[in-house]
Amino acid sequence: MLKTFRITGYAVNKRGLTVGFSQTISATSQKQAQQQAIAGYEVSGQRYIRITRMIEVRSHA
Repeated sequence: MLKTFRITGYAVNKRGLTVGFSQTISATSQKQAQQQAIAGYEVSGQRYIRITRMIEVRSHA
C-alpha cells in the first residue's frame, strides 16, 4: 500500500551553498521514501544531503 510522505531537509549544491528542499513522495515505507529522496538529489548533483523532517501525510487505499 502506498503512503504519501512530506520530506524536508537541506543539501550542499555544486557551488558549495546550502539549499533547503521540501518534497512530497509516494512510497510503501519511510525508509523507501528516504532512499528515493536521497537518490533524486544525488542525481541532481547535491551533496551532504540531510533529511530533517519526514511526515506521513496520508495512506492510499
